[in-house]
Amino acid sequence: MPASTEVLDAIHHVGQVVTYTVVLTNNGNVTLRSPSVSDPGATLDCGTVPTIVAPGSLPATLAPGESVTCTASYTITLDDLNAGSVSNTASADAFFGDGTVSAEDTATIKAAIDPEMSLVKTSDAAGAKLLGDVVNFTYVLKNTGNVTLSGPFSVSDDKTTVVCTDAPASLAPGDSITCTSSYVITQADVDAGSVTNKATGHASYAEKAVNSAEQSVTVQTTKPAPPATPTPTPTQEIGGASATPSTSASQSQALLGVTSAPNATPPATNAANNSSGDSGMPLFALLIAVAFGSLAMLMVEKQRRAIRN
Repeated sequence: MPASTEVLDAIHHVGQVVTYTVVLTNNGNVTLRSPSVSDPGATLDCGTVPTIVAPGSLPATLAPGESVTCTASYTITLDDLNAGSVSNTASADAFFGDGTVSAEDTATIKAAIDPEMSLVKTSDAAGAKLLGDVVNFTYVLKNTGNVTLSGPFSVSDDKTTVVCTDAPASLAPGDSITCTSSYVITQADVDAGSVTNKATGHASYAEKAVNSAEQSVTVQTTKPAPPATPTPTPTQEIGGASATPSTSASQSQALLGVTSAPNATPPATNAANNSSGDSGMPLFALLIAVAFGSLAMLMVEKQRRAIRN
């Protein structure tokens, strides 16, 4: 009188409900009386039969070849997944004469083990960084599989040392931890215009390594702005000589041949320093004065010649 069960091929996640089919069959050649079925590890349903069936709850007798079908449901736990399988045992009893006929059957479902972890890496860099700037990185390691991962949890980074403070010994599915690191921008980073560092998370399951996919972050770098270049003062050339014009009122008047004082006498010319009265007179104004003086002398000479004739 076997009590057979039928189950799924595999379990996948916490909370998954497994339904067993329990079939009690009289495969003997005599009628059995007061058959019963029990399944302490699941919720049993034989129609009106309670979880643990007492004698008399099923048909009073079970003739050769007859059977009774029940169902049993069970909700998968994390322990089942971590164990790699879940087993369920159903038993049946009946009576013949003064003796008891018993049967038992166990169904085992393997777990579809999927140890995985993800890594999300970010930085606090806002804009391009200069030589010597410090960039802080944050790493979030998360168990994205369906079994518990074991430590030590760590992150390897090709540019800096990562610290996982107060990391737990294990990490259940869906749980995560946060790690950090800092990096100082170097001259090579500035010369390259950016710096990229790559990181990978590490854990284990059943003494086998579990690694995350590689994650990278690129930080832009820049050089300091060069100092402002002074704007050169424009120069003017007259007769092979150059002069720098001035925008002051007195110099503008001098260029026009006008002075602010009435009957002002132009300063005497000095061959050594070009002017003894105003050492600040621009060379341009001096050249204009010489040009006008030469023109006046030519006009006087022309008048003299006209009078002689």
